[in-house]
Order: sequence, then structure tokens, then C-alpha cells
Amino acid sequence: MWSQAWPVVRWILRTQLALTLPIALLAGPLAGWTKAGWVGAGGLATMFLTLVFALRAFSVSAEVDAKAALGAMVRAEAMKMVLAVIGFVLAAMTVPEHFGAIMIGFGAATISYWLALPFAARVGTDEN
Repeated sequence: MWSQAWPVVRWILRTQLALTLPIALLAGPLAGWTKAGWVGAGGLATMFLTLVFALRAFSVSAEVDAKAALGAMVRAEAMKMVLAVIGFVLAAMTVPEHFGAIMIGFGAATISYWLALPFAARVGTDEN
């Protein structure tokens, strides 16, 4: 399954980085480089959650066992959400003054999922 999913996952991770970096670099002169670092941390958190999801969700091939693949995807999404909540709660408790910057980075990187939809459709129709 990874051979089919990896191009899309790799594209999403690159896009998340490409969306986060300009926002963080823009935040530097506007809000300070410390805030910019936290914006970057929010984007990196999104990338980490994406990778956790992908590793778990695509561990089972839908071609072999569609029901098990669906179960793996549901468990992967649940794990991603639990990790996100834990991460955000910890961030809000430990660095509340930078929580907004973290959420800006997270939000910027999350846009990549919307952008990935047409890309994934093109990858799925390519003949190899």
C-alpha cells in the first residue's frame, strides 16, 4: 500500500513545509523571531501528525483486506486527533504566550490537505 500512498504523503509533507515557512518568516519581522519559531513549531507538529497518520493508516493494504484497511485508517485518525489534543493542551499549559503562534503554524500547514485533493486524484489516475 505504501507504494501507492507514499507520493501523496510526501507531497502533503512538502506542501505543509512550504506553507509554514513563509508564514513563519513573515511572522519574524512582524511579531519577533521567537513567535516565528513557534509558528514553525506549529507547522512541524502538523507534519508529525501527518506522518503518524500515514504510517498507521497505510500499514494495511486495501487490496488485500479492505475492512482491515478501513479499520487501520479509522484508528490512525483517532490516534492523530488524540495526539493533537494532548499536544495542544500541553502547549497551552507550558507556553500559553505562544499558543496563538503555534495555532497559526498548525492552521497554515493544515491547508495542505485541501490542496492535496486534486493532486491525489491525479496520482491515482496516472499509469505507471
